[in-house]
Amino acid sequence: MRNCLVVCATKSDKACQAAAQVANTLRARGVAVDLECGRDVSDLDEYDAVIIGAPLRHGRWQRAARRFVKRHREILEAKDVAVFVSGPCAGGAEAYDRSWNRIIKTLTRLGWLDPVRIEVFPELEHNDLPCCDPGDQSRVAQWSQNLSVAMHLADSDTYR
Repeated sequence: MRNCLVVCATKSDKACQAAAQVANTLRARGVAVDLECGRDVSDLDEYDAVIIGAPLRHGRWQRAARRFVKRHREILEAKDVAVFVSGPCAGGAEAYDRSWNRIIKTLTRLGWLDPVRIEVFPELEHNDLPCCDPGDQSRVAQWSQNLSVAMHLADSDTYR
């Protein structure tokens, strides 16, 4: 069994909820998973895969996520890595596309981080805008299940 770390590189409730959902979904598939706050992670050696979650704020990947990947660059280059971001959804598909383009641009700018999978989970920009479900558990669960196979964390037919 491969060991996986899900990192919540933020204080954002929405991104941390999604990170917990990712970790729980992977555990249900039989994957050994730790869920940690990015600033509390000092060593990645014991993990085969790392999933990094953080929000986009004002079009930028949150500083804590950027610091995490910079601090652990050498070891992350040798690991399977996936990235998800939570981003504003006011504006529907256009807002999703902007968030997607921004995280791709950020990762491209790094020049070295090449995630196995990337995803944007929409969240409410303002509490009074009913544009989407900030904790779309079925979407997060489906992405996590697909990710477990793509990262070779679980067999495609492993469901518990």
